[in-house]
Amino acid sequence: MAPLLPLVTPIYFDQFVAVPGTGEAFAADETYARKIVIQAGKAGAVNAGNIYIGVATVDATAQWCIALTPGTTYEFDIPEGCIVDLNDIYVDAINAADGVRGWYYPPVTVI
Repeated sequence: MAPLLPLVTPIYFDQFVAVPGTGEAFAADETYARKIVIQAGKAGAVNAGNIYIGVATVDATAQWCIALTPGTTYEFDIPEGCIVDLNDIYVDAINAADGVRGWYYPPVTVI
């Protein structure tokens, strides 16, 4: 018999830029993840241009961030045993409505 382990389901999210030059947080405050995978794109469509991933000051024009071309995937390297708040990761784009979609694993809660 396999050992009993906590069941963890990936959670889907997407975030799009309303106003280019203004970063949008991936999620609401205190949305924690232990693994994050994103793709530059939107459901059923391709981004018109690159997106830029960074902290609250991310700026597509300054490009002080990670740049992803349309369709590119990126996996965040989160150290084992650590978590990240999705509210601390932002996306910006040159084009309105471009953004990211992805999924994350929330932390395991042992009861």
